[in-house]
Parts: sequence; structure tokens; C-alpha cells
Amino acid sequence: MFTLNKKVQDKESLNDASIRLKVISDIEFKIISGEYGAGYRMPSITKLSELYNIGRTTAHKILDELFDNKILIKERGVGYFVRPYVKGNLSNKHTDALINQMKSVVSYGLNLGYDEEKLIEFFKSVFDDNKS
Repeated sequence: MFTLNKKVQDKESLNDASIRLKVISDIEFKIISGEYGAGYRMPSITKLSELYNIGRTTAHKILDELFDNKILIKERGVGYFVRPYVKGNLSNKHTDALINQMKSVVSYGLNLGYDEEKLIEFFKSVFDDNKS
């Protein structure tokens, strides 16, 4: 989990939609990792706003968006819960996003004149840096 620092909270630094996307991605990664399993009761709006240092309105929008995207189940008066069988769908969604990002990076590198060997070298270097 991440906490938004004061600089990031500045409306000029990051708008509401970007904050929501970051928190939604963090929650989705927790579901993929198994930290939030099927049936897991999500933190309340108040707790979510405290955990991520965001407003209650933003926290409510996040939970509603996850509900609208069929990631969470909403029980009136009880809370939001992780929907069963959603982990695989989220994993596929993020794998597809990763592949698209990698395609963009490769295309960018090719446009800069790098060959396949050099790009693979770059990827290995980045991978090694992230292992440390």
C-alpha cells in the first residue's frame, strides 16, 4: 500500500481521477496477490480514506467504481466485499496492460534506432535494478 504525501495531494500535482486510479490499482494488486481474497470485507469509506490519506468522497467513488466494474459486491448497510472469481480477470487485465506497455517501450526504442539485442540488454538491466 502507498500513502499519498502532501506534495502528491496538491491538486496541481495530481487530480482526483489520477488518485482514484492509483488507489484502484493498489486494491486490484492486493486482490491479485491474495491479500484481499474472495469475500474479503473492504475497509469502510472512513478507514479507506485514512489508509490512503484521501477524502471520504474520493474513497466512496473508488468503492463504487470497483463495484461498477464487478470487482466488489455491495451489501447495503454492511459494506463492500471482494467478488468471488475476480482474481483471474484482474490478473489478465493487468497482464494485458503490461504487454501493451512493453510494446510501447519496444516501439519507442526501435524508433530511437536501438536493435532487438540492445533493447533486451536494457530490459535485463531494468530487471536487475528492480531485484535489488
